[in-house]
Amino acid sequence: MRPHPWFLLPVRIVPIPPAGCDRSPMPAHGQRVVSPALLRIDGSTTLHPAFVDLADAHRRRNPGVEMSLRCAGTVTGINRLMGGEIDLATTSRDLRQSEIEQAGNAGISIRTFLIGYDAIGIILHPERHKVVRQLTREQARRIFFDGTINNRSQLDASLSGTIQVYTRDPTASGTASAFNELVAGSESVPCVTRTHVVAESVDLVKVIAQDVEGIGYASSAHLGTTVGATAYRSRDEGRQAALLTGGCQ
Repeated sequence: MRPHPWFLLPVRIVPIPPAGCDRSPMPAHGQRVVSPALLRIDGSTTLHPAFVDLADAHRRRNPGVEMSLRCAGTVTGINRLMGGEIDLATTSRDLRQSEIEQAGNAGISIRTFLIGYDAIGIILHPERHKVVRQLTREQARRIFFDGTINNRSQLDASLSGTIQVYTRDPTASGTASAFNELVAGSESVPCVTRTHVVAESVDLVKVIAQDVEGIGYASSAHLGTTVGATAYRSRDEGRQAALLTGGCQ
């Protein structure tokens, strides 16, 4: 099996009946819209690029509906949805049982829709990616979680320098909680103490592009030519296939 650069995860939208949305009939052709309906969306930074395009298309087809679009993170989106602040939350993971129970206790009926699958890539500065082209799951675990790989020389004898680990907060980011579960086995496993926590995926990519010793991870939606995504490799090819589909059920 050829090395694959991604860990896969589901992405969803979570709507509730929008209490704050204007349900007035659409105006007749040519009639001026005075108070357009407002659809409020917040959540995953992973889904934000796609929803920018979707929002533009929606406005063109439905000029009587305005869209407020933010990307404060999966957990923030879910919490704002629970609090009635928004009408639609976007998430890069499945809802936790505690969140489903929280909604039920509050009398909120939540329905989720799987809209696709995203992928998480482990990313390096382009200069380091020229040498380190692939990592095993065990190497990723030792870099991000137990800290026993902390120098570039442990990845390739031609390199040196302390590895700078960048991550996102798993209590706020669906991407981070999925990465923790796929690599470490649990979303609650803490990263190494020297980890630099970055708020958003787009900012993490910018940081790695500037830090030659940096390593992090990001959704495929935010990757470009400024960083290199390492291939994921496993000695156990059957286990590799399981990891690549982990979290997708």
